Amino acid sequence: MSSRISETIPGFTVYIRRTDSKLQEVVTPTNGTRLGLTVPNQTEWHNRRVAFDILITKHDDPLQDTKDINKQVRTFMKAFRMFGQPLLNVMAASPNAISSDEETFNFVIGHADPTHIETGIEQFCNSEWTTIGGAIMKGRCHVEGVGVGLDTAEHATGVELAYTIGDTPFTDPDASGVIHKTYTSATFELHLGLPNSLKKLNYTQRWINFTHPELNGPYSPVQTTGIL
Repeated sequence: MSSRISETIPGFTVYIRRTDSKLQEVVTPTNGTRLGLTVPNQTEWHNRRVAFDILITKHDDPLQDTKDINKQVRTFMKAFRMFGQPLLNVMAASPNAISSDEETFNFVIGHADPTHIETGIEQFCNSEWTTIGGAIMKGRCHVEGVGVGLDTAEHATGVELAYTIGDTPFTDPDASGVIHKTYTSATFELHLGLPNSLKKLNYTQRWINFTHPELNGPYSPVQTTGIL
């Protein structure tokens, strides 16, 4: 897939910081609003930059950099490109776009990215769970058929978890009483509260696209695990 967003780690680091700084400038209206982005879009862009700063600090530290950290950085970059490309299309099409915006975001005014996603996510989102203690669970998602890792489905920018606590598993993720949480990473922590220790967690998850929810994937089969 072609991308206006650098696929090298140094280039991506410069890009995400430069563009977020532009979006965070204190002007009225904000640069993001002027270019057609919603407030949630701008907030998510900033939150991802903050998360990346933490991750890249580990990557750049020889004492913390590992093969797993490097893979996390690559996975983060891929997810950000999926998130950012549609928003760049919005900004490039804005009648308010100016030449400095082209330079900052690396788009051409009036030109949408030639790649248009039409096919939804078809792969199941598999997960592995470990207990941290204190009714805190760590989830780690991966693509169906791929070894446990941080691999995400193409076009996915996050994970949606649906769950209940109790002895009876649910059958419909959209049923009343089913709790939903979304995450921007393939690994996440679920804090369930000490009163739920020793109870059962019934859960399913799917790959989602925050910008284009019509691309969201199917839920995996409902499973049950113990809460410790």
